[in-house]
Amino acid sequence: MEDVAAAVEKQRQHIADIRDSLTNMHRELSAEAAKKRQQARDRRASKPVQWKGPKRIVKALSDYVFEVQDLMAP
Repeated sequence: MEDVAAAVEKQRQHIADIRDSLTNMHRELSAEAAKKRQQARDRRASKPVQWKGPKRIVKALSDYVFEVQDLMAP
């Protein structure tokens, strides 16, 4: 009977160790994913030019690039 109890206790300890390892692994992966997500956000968050309007579109150079004209004098 003692051998069975010892085996059961050993199994419980092993399962607890595995659970702790999985928790730690998940914590590390979550932290790394959050770090990469923040780095990606920081890369695309910077605007190269501060928009000052109002402006009028004079010519479309491409689907995303336009030649504009100021409507207000500086």
